[in-house]
Amino acid sequence: MNDIGVGPAITWVGFPTAGAKLRLAGTWSTIDHRLVHFNGASADGRPVGFHLRADYDYKPNRHYYGIGNGTPETDLSHFLLENTSAEAALLLGTSRLRQLRFVGGYSSMSPRRGYNAEPQLEDVFAPTDAPYEHQTTQEIWYGVAADLAALDDSRDPSRGVHGRIDLRRAAGLRSGDPDYDQWRLEARAYVPVFAKRRVIALRGVYAGVDPRGGTTTILPFYRLSQSDGASRFAGYSSARFRDRQLILARIEYRWMILYRLSALALYELGEVAPRTGSFTLRGTHKSYGGGLRYGLSNAATLRFELAKSVEGLQPLFTLGSDF
Repeated sequence: MNDIGVGPAITWVGFPTAGAKLRLAGTWSTIDHRLVHFNGASADGRPVGFHLRADYDYKPNRHYYGIGNGTPETDLSHFLLENTSAEAALLLGTSRLRQLRFVGGYSSMSPRRGYNAEPQLEDVFAPTDAPYEHQTTQEIWYGVAADLAALDDSRDPSRGVHGRIDLRRAAGLRSGDPDYDQWRLEARAYVPVFAKRRVIALRGVYAGVDPRGGTTTILPFYRLSQSDGASRFAGYSSARFRDRQLILARIEYRWMILYRLSALALYELGEVAPRTGSFTLRGTHKSYGGGLRYGLSNAATLRFELAKSVEGLQPLFTLGSDF
């Protein structure tokens, strides 16, 4: 805990149409981390809907350890990343678990020298070890995404499967901005252990980014797949590993102990690589641990995990996870 932010949030219901909902929120933290988020939904829960979102994220102490699966923990450095993005989606399907989405958007990422943390990226890495070190890139992108699930309970599933796909094609707006393809595939499965309150949950992720056409084979270090957010490796710091491709496999044993509160034990494997053929079982980063999970709604959970890896014990508190 080294960053606490506060700020306002405003929600409009029934504007600009009766079936629409708009929300604007922002925070400013003690380390000058600035966040602004806008979200708009129209005809949500109907066969055809529309979703619009925009984000601004200014963080002066993001982590960078280098590129590759074997980067040493001692190479931790920091940089500032200013990220502005917008996305629009046409939704086909009343349920988020059985839905097709046609999406498009804009992304601008600007890395600079950070502050409020040491050492800085420039003090640890040469420019060749952090491609596009101080270079902004701007992209427009389009793609398709989908969820297809058959679950007995959308909040606390005990039986069923869930597949998720997100495919995107990005085009640089300027001559120095790269063109690339990006993908994220995810599969989940749930198997009850003699009772609904005891469940084995499986999750697998395969994500990547690949240069396209005649563009350079070098991609900005901040646009590579990385172990962060929904792809964070348990037992490791955020953004600990990054490369063109990432795989993640997890198994959890959950048992409900009180209402919708479940205790869990977990085991996880994660790895990054420059290409598919470079993944090896020996190279995976392993972790194990336990925690608590509480289903807040059909779309969000509250989770606390404590996981151990070769780099020590890492706690993680997540509000809004959907696993």
